Amino acid sequence: MGYAIEEASAWDRWQKATRDVSGGIETRLSGPVSSFRGSIQRFNVLGLSYSSIETNARATLRGRDTLEPGKRYHCLVYQARGRSMAKQGSRVAMLNPSDMVLLSPHENCDFINRGMIRHLSFSIPEAALHRALGDEDIPHAIPIAGDSALGSILAGLLLQVHGRSAELARFVTPTLDVAMASLLTPLIRETGNTDRGIERMPDIVSTMSVIRFVDANLRNANLSPKYIARALDCSVRHVHRAFEGTGMTISAYIKEERLKASANELRAPRHAADSITEIAMRWGFSEVSHFSRSFRDQFGYSPREYRELPAVTAVG
Repeated sequence: MGYAIEEASAWDRWQKATRDVSGGIETRLSGPVSSFRGSIQRFNVLGLSYSSIETNARATLRGRDTLEPGKRYHCLVYQARGRSMAKQGSRVAMLNPSDMVLLSPHENCDFINRGMIRHLSFSIPEAALHRALGDEDIPHAIPIAGDSALGSILAGLLLQVHGRSAELARFVTPTLDVAMASLLTPLIRETGNTDRGIERMPDIVSTMSVIRFVDANLRNANLSPKYIARALDCSVRHVHRAFEGTGMTISAYIKEERLKASANELRAPRHAADSITEIAMRWGFSEVSHFSRSFRDQFGYSPREYRELPAVTAVG
């Protein structure tokens, strides 16, 4: 069963697909609906259910599992493309290509993405993990480096399962989910004991709260770490600290998002009559010369050149 999104009018189909295939994913876009791209497919191989999700959405929120305890599934996410930050509870895992994270079904999980990403999300029965771990608790938001010894073996297995899913589908013995739980056990124990790769968020302000505030106030020319701290009732230090591990500073994030929004308006027919100065000012740039230099650094074109590009050549 598969869904593909190719145009803006398919946004509703994407939302239906995420509900049908994954039980519901709240999607947060990085631009207008017209710039959204996404696809999702569901597979079942040797008793192991998993999804392939590709999207350029800025953020996705997965709700907690509401099934009976014996039927709950932990989610093992393999980062096949792009970079993401997974946040569950007070823990954050940074994911580069080939990295993985094991997520608990008992809490919501936020993913913040950079550009187009692709995830392979495997459902691992909680009961199978408990059998493999014995009386040990299953920690949540466990990151697994794809270049570690056992991590590389696990990553290779996940890719083999996905790459040969059509061939494996003809076998009916449901054993792969149990095997996966057994392979995960030493990785869970190692990471759970050392906490390596896990970052704990400050208690006062979270990355998601900062990003949500920034996204809602991009047009405000006064938007700055100090302004955010005042609005969220915390120190400037905590605002910067909350953004650590995302691969960029809070100021760089604000600038990048404003440039993306400006680029979208430069290409939008309904803003064709707006001047470049109007668009720049609308998105918080007080100097047009600074806007033009930043725009060229980001996209390789001046705002005027970008506006005049053929539709098939424009970059986003």
